[in-house]
Amino acid sequence: MHSLWQLVVLCVFGALGGTLALPAASALTVEEGRKYGMGSALAVFNTAMSAGMAVGPLIGGAVVNAWEMESAFYFGAGVGLLGTALFVWYTRPEKSP
Repeated sequence: MHSLWQLVVLCVFGALGGTLALPAASALTVEEGRKYGMGSALAVFNTAMSAGMAVGPLIGGAVVNAWEMESAFYFGAGVGLLGTALFVWYTRPEKSP
């Protein structure tokens, strides 16, 4: 971004994406919780969220140290696209015979 206002607009779009993703992830957790137990499902969900918040900045810092600041954004975009692809792959409905 070249100015503060461009960054603000980008952050607003990122926040809107998060407001759509978190309720969807919570709904999937509840659905799986009905099969495997709600406590287990919520524990896995919270562990995954906490691990992502802890490991993400460490990996971002390692990418910046290895290359340059700009590469961390490309890496983050790539991880986001990979996560989206995996989400679509694993949550598609099963085909019935």
